[in-house]
Amino acid sequence: AAPATPAGAAVAAPAAPATSGDVAGPHGDAALETPAGIAPATPADLAGSKGTAAPTTPAGIAGVGAKDDTAAASAASATAPPEMVEKWLISFTLPAFQEFCQKHPESVEPQVKDVKKFIDDFIKNADIDSLKIRDMFEALKKRFGAVRRPLLDRAREWAKMYIEKKIKSQEKQKSADATKNGRKGSEGQPIPKQFVAEGKGDDEGEKATIVTFVDVEWAVSILAPWGFGAGKHENELLLRPPTSVVMPVLLGLDSFERNGFFREAMRKTLLGKVVSALRRHPTPEVARLARSHVACWREACARKEKEPKADKERSAAA
Repeated sequence: AAPATPAGAAVAAPAAPATSGDVAGPHGDAALETPAGIAPATPADLAGSKGTAAPTTPAGIAGVGAKDDTAAASAASATAPPEMVEKWLISFTLPAFQEFCQKHPESVEPQVKDVKKFIDDFIKNADIDSLKIRDMFEALKKRFGAVRRPLLDRAREWAKMYIEKKIKSQEKQKSADATKNGRKGSEGQPIPKQFVAEGKGDDEGEKATIVTFVDVEWAVSILAPWGFGAGKHENELLLRPPTSVVMPVLLGLDSFERNGFFREAMRKTLLGKVVSALRRHPTPEVARLARSHVACWREACARKEKEPKADKERSAAA
């Protein structure tokens, strides 16, 4: 800030040279030269309430009026509406979204390996005693966006697997520490051995693991992400998922008819209808696998239907 000028001292003006009228005061004395753009001070401005010089305010420090202005500005900002946030709704035609899914398969479903790795890391850093499955679901949605129920159900099973794995690792470490310190194992009742399900094919990018009813429902949601059409198109998929998403699921369904709950899955889920619709998939390899599965499943259902009849005939003959 420029140094304050004492009252009554002359100030050099950067304006044009003064004329004789400008120089002479009302009594012939020299008038104060005022910088351009600043009105000259009057005696009332320079004098205090008792005729003394008014105190000057240092440069950069606001006076009482400035404080009032600041307070008013703060109050106005507090009552001002929040900043607007724009949300865009982007519409696709079905063919356009079909093409988008082909280029971005993750829009149909996150990759299994990424979801499993996220859950594994989440369990490793969590306190098992206070862990809530709801917290894990919220973390999944925050990481991958909206997640469908079948994937959440699989995530629950994977979480159980990683929790058991963590418990087993902790018990193993305790046993190692006890041995190192010269103690005999754990005190009290021995800890029963727990079965720990090992993750088979954590990637599942090549072949999905479909061994439970939960896996079957997930497979249906992957193969028919938007369900079926209506009317004469009731057996056609509204959206055909990309080949990179379909193939691992179809490979995972290889020999599915040998599964103990095969007939129950055929009866309670849309798996048969979905795979049958994939026989018309534009990718030849997908269509071939779908036709092969449907043929094997029909044969298995027919064979199992004949077996009870044969048993009844043998019982009647006996």
